[in-house]
Amino acid sequence: MRCQVDLNEAVDSVLRTIRQTSSALGGAFARRRIAFTSFSPQVCVALNWKQPNYPVFFSSQCGQIDQGQRASARYRADDISSGCHYWSSSVAAGVDFAKRNNLLGVFFDPKLLLQVPSLIQGIRDAGLVVGFCDSPLAITEPLEGKNVDAYIHDGIVVYMDHSTSDQF
Repeated sequence: MRCQVDLNEAVDSVLRTIRQTSSALGGAFARRRIAFTSFSPQVCVALNWKQPNYPVFFSSQCGQIDQGQRASARYRADDISSGCHYWSSSVAAGVDFAKRNNLLGVFFDPKLLLQVPSLIQGIRDAGLVVGFCDSPLAITEPLEGKNVDAYIHDGIVVYMDHSTSDQF
């Protein structure tokens, strides 16, 4: 038996917790830098439409299945019927999804961005922030100079400042 959580209730709960925590902290901590990212197109849409304050990014492995994870575990039947599998199937589909839903950007597998560096500029030309969703330790150097805007490290979105070659 699979436990199902209502998507709207889950997103509402997350947003309510953020509002309550921000209010309770007050002062300088009231407007923490928060960004949302998900591999689920449905979660991205819900987060983007339910709040205007925090950026939402779509993450995708572009059809690649993580080692040790079977296809049946990664793509459930309800994901396929709702179109989730399509939006995660390629860079073009992921970019199209992000643009159609007014998301700030996309995060893709860094190996893919290294194999086809022209994708980075193509995504940026589409008006999206482009980043990679993996630990940058082993791959940051090859991506330097390729104008990647951000990466996810330990659950934190790190934005690149290209004007000074620093991170913030």
